[in-house]
Amino acid sequence: MPTKTPKAYFKKDKSFCRQRKTHESKLTMTKKEIAAGVIHAVPADMEKALTSDAHILAKWNSLTPIQRNEWICWTTIVKKPETRAEHIERMVAELKEGERQPCCWPGCPHRRPKAKKWFKN
Repeated sequence: MPTKTPKAYFKKDKSFCRQRKTHESKLTMTKKEIAAGVIHAVPADMEKALTSDAHILAKWNSLTPIQRNEWICWTTIVKKPETRAEHIERMVAELKEGERQPCCWPGCPHRRPKAKKWFKN
């Protein structure tokens, strides 16, 4: 009794898989995922700065969750919007230079109780 050869099925499956992989890679290319920190989520203004440059986004996503958390907290803990904008610009510049966490920063007071003494509520 003649049956269809498995090759016909494999060819269909391979082409289907090839199409699916291509489709998935296109989806991944258009959707930019930003990794968050341990405690803090990435705010919209930081997200805009990070997604503006693929190189910066790759460096951001290569940081550890604690390092990302430090950058987020360092940027969001300031009171003035002007200072926050300056911190975001400095963060992008320092990530380009290869820095992995903010310089001269005692640490996130939300994660490290000992760092709370440096911040007034």
